[in-house]
Amino acid sequence: MPLTSLPLQVRSRVHGVVAVLELTGKIMGTADADRLRAAIDVSLAEGRRAMLLDFSGVPWVNSQGVGVLMSCLTTLRPAGAVLKLLGVNDRVKSVLDVTRLSTHFEFFADETAAIASFGETTPPSRS
Repeated sequence: MPLTSLPLQVRSRVHGVVAVLELTGKIMGTADADRLRAAIDVSLAEGRRAMLLDFSGVPWVNSQGVGVLMSCLTTLRPAGAVLKLLGVNDRVKSVLDVTRLSTHFEFFADETAAIASFGETTPPSRS
């Protein structure tokens, strides 16, 4: 079975103060949207306010994928959290452009630059 036909997989890791959510697969249905939303909710519950969605493994999103991104924004903004996107391919970017959702995100091609854009990337040391 090709990787792109599998359900969306979300792997979370933390880099300094940034929660990096690595996405693999298409975001095309309710189950995919629920997986992404749950991962964001967990990061938020852990106190993460800087989140980076790594779209490098996402070949396509449909209207439900767009909807879950909108939903994430409406959840995160009131909580003072920031969501940025990494590795978005041209096909996905065009969907975000058509829906005007792209105006709400910063896009990055390089993870190091994306993480640095959040400012401080490591927790302050305690004296």
